[in-house]
Amino acid sequence: MLEYFSYSDTGKIKESPGCYSWYIDWTKIRRKDFEYDLNKRVDLINAIFKVYTPNPIFVNATRKMNYKTQYFGELYVGALEHKENRTINSSSRLALDYNLFLNFLDFTKSLIIPLYIGKSKNLNRRIKQHVEYLEDAKTILNFDIEKSEKEELKNFSERFSIIAKDCSNLGLRTNMLSVKIVYLDEDSITEFESNLNYLYKPLFGLK
Repeated sequence: MLEYFSYSDTGKIKESPGCYSWYIDWTKIRRKDFEYDLNKRVDLINAIFKVYTPNPIFVNATRKMNYKTQYFGELYVGALEHKENRTINSSSRLALDYNLFLNFLDFTKSLIIPLYIGKSKNLNRRIKQHVEYLEDAKTILNFDIEKSEKEELKNFSERFSIIAKDCSNLGLRTNMLSVKIVYLDEDSITEFESNLNYLYKPLFGLK
């Protein structure tokens, strides 16, 4: 059975095995902050585009060696096709029309890409760990972004802090996070999580 929990209600999650996914619920912004501020609406929409646009992937490729001729083949260096990040400006109807702007946010709630998909033998304990990290002021407010570019980010909260810093002036807070939970038999969670990651391709921790 699928259940939804707001950030403040995650303590109600059962101590049972299952899978979970974290989302940003953009509908929880302080709407009155955007009602009369066109530029702020533009900034928020562009921030959403930025969050969910993947970075380019660079690749090196070479043909396999032909063992008869000992010829390795040419080396190809390049990038996969990458579309530039979509942006809008103040002339966009999506920003000009406040009701259309709100409809856009409401629609994203059901369609948005998950931030992270995981599994646990004890969902309550696992989500509690996430929340404890997210509540750490050093993680959210003082996280060293330059360091994160050099070292692998160790957990979901550190990855989220990058987004939080980029969007802090737009009102993004941890209380805009929500989590989906499905309770499963312990023997099923690994395969279930693997297929969810394959299908939905979360922003962080894709397996």
